[in-house]
Amino acid sequence: MSGYHRLEACRQLGWTEITAQVVDLSELEAELAGIDKNLIRNELTVLERGEQLRRRKEIYEALHPETKQGGSPGKKGGGKVAKNDTLSSFAEDTADKTKTSARTIQREIQIAKHIAPEVLARDLLAFALCWLLNQLLVLSLTQFTQLLNARCVRGNSSWIGNALIVGGFHSLS
Repeated sequence: MSGYHRLEACRQLGWTEITAQVVDLSELEAELAGIDKNLIRNELTVLERGEQLRRRKEIYEALHPETKQGGSPGKKGGGKVAKNDTLSSFAEDTADKTKTSARTIQREIQIAKHIAPEVLARDLLAFALCWLLNQLLVLSLTQFTQLLNARCVRGNSSWIGNALIVGGFHSLS
């Protein structure tokens, strides 16, 4: 599952023996390990990262139902054992593995959860517009308008800038 490229490199070097660690994992544990590898080693787009985090959360909570937010031992969907100090929440565990903050993980999960897969599959424009709205929240309206106007004056406006102008937002300045 992991180390295929290293194994191939050793074969090309003519090595006949290598040190390997074999780990017995369930199907969900193996998928979780693969997702962790992708999150740590690969450059993922925001959408890919969000999807990986969404799936990681599903798996993590299936393996550790007591960590679910609002989980209550013994109740439907709440796990059968009480939470303890040795088991982290999904966000804390993922943040630790990816060297980010738990809050960043929570935000990325929110983005992934609230964009319907059929919308993404059909049209990435919806995602671009969500990104744009987020940028409006981050930048003040004045700063955003100045940035947009400067790009348009220089003649290198992006398709998002053109979409704003076509959409009637050119009167913001």
